[in-house]
Amino acid sequence: MVSTAPRAWALVLLGFLITPAVGGILYNEDDTHRFMLAPAGELRPARLDELVDKLAGTHVEVLSICIGSKRTNYDSKAWEPYWKGFDPALGNDQPIFGDVPETDRPTYRQWLHNMLAIHQAGVDPNARMIERCRAKRISPWISIRMNDVHDAHLARSPLHSALWMERHDLWRYSDRFQAWNDRCFDYGKQEVRDHMMALIREVSERYDMDGLELDWNRFPLHFREGEEL
Repeated sequence: MVSTAPRAWALVLLGFLITPAVGGILYNEDDTHRFMLAPAGELRPARLDELVDKLAGTHVEVLSICIGSKRTNYDSKAWEPYWKGFDPALGNDQPIFGDVPETDRPTYRQWLHNMLAIHQAGVDPNARMIERCRAKRISPWISIRMNDVHDAHLARSPLHSALWMERHDLWRYSDRFQAWNDRCFDYGKQEVRDHMMALIREVSERYDMDGLELDWNRFPLHFREGEEL
């Protein structure tokens, strides 16, 4: 169950811990990993509990639960969820797979189908893991990747949001491609900042978390060269 109860929570910016101090390990759980723990369409909520249970009694004090990249792994109203456009009844040639090589599509399918299965079970995976963290005396945080650009070499991919695919003018560079970071969003543009703030606001109101990690380091370039200050 998603909670909107007020709770004092910490904020992480630029990878530096503001408050509170963490004496043990802060473990960032990738938003993909948990959906690869069962064959396609067979992931059950109890498997998410087991993922948290394995950390109980270790030096992990904080579990920072990643909620997505350019899309979300929960039924967001601010952004589109990963499974939007995916039909488990169709084959690997359906449009959502875009330009993903055929050899990689079974892996993407497993990930998408398991995410959809959790959603269809009426479960928010992040809220479920937060609840389990509290039962196991682990501090639950939420992690937002601030400029993820996986699969930037592909024009179309299940990892891409419609905004990223349609609005190349919001990229750092639309006229060159020397590295994935060229196609990160340009935070010098107000529309990009508004897009990210909509997600931050939704997550802050949606989850009963102890801390919020704004992960600027996964892809660390956020402005055009010379426009950082």
